Amino acid sequence: MADLSNQTSKPQLGRSSKENRWYFKEIANHLPASRQLLEQYSRIAPQDVDSHVYKLSQAPYPCVGEFKFLTLHLPSHPLYPTILTHLSPTPSRPQPKLLDLGCCVGQELRGLAHAGIPSQNLYGSDLRAPYLSTSYALFKDRATFHGPLVPADIFSPTLFEQELAGWESTFDVVHAGLFLHLFSRPQQLHVCEKIVRLMNPAKGSLFVGEMVGCLGWWDPGAGERSG
Repeated sequence: MADLSNQTSKPQLGRSSKENRWYFKEIANHLPASRQLLEQYSRIAPQDVDSHVYKLSQAPYPCVGEFKFLTLHLPSHPLYPTILTHLSPTPSRPQPKLLDLGCCVGQELRGLAHAGIPSQNLYGSDLRAPYLSTSYALFKDRATFHGPLVPADIFSPTLFEQELAGWESTFDVVHAGLFLHLFSRPQQLHVCEKIVRLMNPAKGSLFVGEMVGCLGWWDPGAGERSG
């Protein structure tokens, strides 16, 4: 029998460790449109962008460790021109508002602000409050971005009375990017009911987003996922 007395087990890495295999050590190729956003909107010198992002990033999820949170999905969405039109004031919609559910560091909101949408009309919510607070340091806009960023659990029984109080029937556009796929189908339907409550009931309001998945992945016997 082999002598295992001198063998040492590898220490367990915490989910936020930058030594996890999903944390990219080089980010130069993972800053597409966001590089321009950080240079022009945040006014970070081009040579300082990589070190700025690396300093602030943690890796609790593979998508964060791979810097996918910097990818801007809305500009490539087929309805992006319509979204910009919806968020432009009109006599019938003097202050059109957008909500980004599961907004992470609010990168889509900053992209819209850079595109000319008044930031006070751009709302964001995420389960993890540190993402929201870190977003101001990432984009260097604590004094200039005025949109509400509120931590909230979409399944909270007090969602509309406390966390998102006053937000019902408010939003002309709701964006949920890479969000619904976190939940089981029954949970997804429950979330969609809440999204409908958040949307402006006027004709033309939009619910947009994107998600990933595969057939047969969800096991109904495995229980529901929390969010």
